[in-house]
Amino acid sequence: MDFNITADEERVLFHVASRLKASPQVAESELPEADRPLFRSLITKEWIVGLTAEDGSLYTETLTPWAQTALSNRRDV
Repeated sequence: MDFNITADEERVLFHVASRLKASPQVAESELPEADRPLFRSLITKEWIVGLTAEDGSLYTETLTPWAQTALSNRRDV
């Protein structure tokens, strides 16, 4: 796991965490085009659990336990 994330990755992480509170999953396609590489980066860095749909698209249903802990220590997400 890569513990270092950029400010933009952190912004996307907070956005995804917020969306997961209201929805059971967040698809990469639901994010702005500019945020999609950051979403993939967070999957690679193991902050987001990435899943692949039958059509090949990426989505998540949860953050990793580390990300959940880190976010809860930063602010109420």
